[in-house]
Amino acid sequence: MKALIGPWDGEGNRDISIELDAYDTWNVDYTLAVVAAPLLRQLRSRSHSYGLVDPDDVPTDIPTDDKYGTMESWHWVMDEMIWAFEYKAKDMDAGDMCADKCANFGDPVCEACLNETQERLTNAFKLFGKYYENLWD
Repeated sequence: MKALIGPWDGEGNRDISIELDAYDTWNVDYTLAVVAAPLLRQLRSRSHSYGLVDPDDVPTDIPTDDKYGTMESWHWVMDEMIWAFEYKAKDMDAGDMCADKCANFGDPVCEACLNETQERLTNAFKLFGKYYENLWD
């Protein structure tokens, strides 16, 4: 993939050129992750505002409110998205993440790690979908 996305001009336009190769679509999840992870990291580091965050989407120890969410709750959501896309960009699976706990894949500690890792990953991608239109600064 080769992507060139120019700056906005004074009339609300920008030059965009994207070239895709066949191998870019072999693992679209990986290809998107390679692009999304650094974009999300940069957005989080530069954000001056935040999207509305449902308090049910964040752990109870994260400060939030019932109506709008908070910068802290938005950063938690962003951190989960970033973690998931970085995970995918490294072309890892739950077994890789749990290698230190999985000498035996039938072991309950290993199974718990695999399940928790997959649940976190799945939830992070659900958050990405839910808050996709909030990815602006």
